[in-house]
Amino acid sequence: EAGSKVIGMTSGIDHGQALRPAVLEYFTEYMVALATEAKKVGINLAVEPVERGRFKNLLLGPTEEVCSFVTMMHSLGHANVSVLFDTAHMPLMQEDPITSVRLAHQAGIGHIHIGNAIVGNPANPLYGHTHAPIGIAEGEYDYLEVSAFFAELVRLGYLDINPVAQLQRKCVSLEMARYPGLSATLSAQVAYEKVQHAWNRVVEG
Repeated sequence: EAGSKVIGMTSGIDHGQALRPAVLEYFTEYMVALATEAKKVGINLAVEPVERGRFKNLLLGPTEEVCSFVTMMHSLGHANVSVLFDTAHMPLMQEDPITSVRLAHQAGIGHIHIGNAIVGNPANPLYGHTHAPIGIAEGEYDYLEVSAFFAELVRLGYLDINPVAQLQRKCVSLEMARYPGLSATLSAQVAYEKVQHAWNRVVEG
């Protein structure tokens, strides 16, 4: 009813290594049923890799496992299942974003979140899985890191530095909390300026 063509989703809580195979089987059964219905209305289901063993502790944490799951779903005839890649989750999973996005691209990316994370200082109020804003002190990403990530997306063919028709544009969005001391509106303005700066560096070479 909302007209969305992509629905982002996660895999649910991890219940430990012993139960993981059974839980993954249940999740697969659920996803097969969901993908079957989603296909009827032209919706792509994008599964997001989220850290396992810490913070959110979800079943499908490592990017490699999510990619394997998506590939398996494709083999079952459900091409409308993809990867939702979030830069914020890479440091939380101790993964390199460039290496991981290459894996995700091979499996099929349905949407990308640009986000940040603070992993080095547990005393920071935005430590862990809190959707810290881009460029914040002690965070992992500022515009230079985002620019390097955008450059990789261009190399992979996910993004294009040339003008692209609206209906052909790939999905990239910000997922972030407000900057400390700033309103939501000002936070969005600062973040968009950083993203624009990052993108301009790619376009200008």
